[in-house]
Amino acid sequence: MNYNITLERENNEYFKDWIYKIWHHHDTIDKLYQCDYETEIKFGKNEVYYKILNDNKEIGFIGLDLRDDEILNQHTLYISRFYIDDNYRGMGIGEIVLKKVISMAKDMNRDLELEVFGDNPAIHLYEKMGFKVHYKDMILKLIDKKEV
Repeated sequence: MNYNITLERENNEYFKDWIYKIWHHHDTIDKLYQCDYETEIKFGKNEVYYKILNDNKEIGFIGLDLRDDEILNQHTLYISRFYIDDNYRGMGIGEIVLKKVISMAKDMNRDLELEVFGDNPAIHLYEKMGFKVHYKDMILKLIDKKEV
């Protein structure tokens, strides 16, 4: 199937409601920590967001953050949030978007970085695109926020 996928820069505030929606989605992925919906969404000073469009129809978004660590001499383009509407998943659109973002990172002479929950099915996409595990976070869950 052919798609006409484009990325269109948009003001970060435009995405707040959508971000709350994906937090609810992540509740179905992250069994250990559920999201805190009362938290105010804040954007980094170098964070920019793009609508993912298919034939000019909004089907998702991606947030990118320029990160520079001068001490470690690391300069990355960090994928802060990546969401594709449920109706458009499993169709290769994520791969098309990631190829566009990889091209952006190469043009900026930066590595590409992201974090993902351990049970997120998108891990397979990231591995297919060449992402490798760099470190692992391990958590011993001692406090249930719902009991507090």
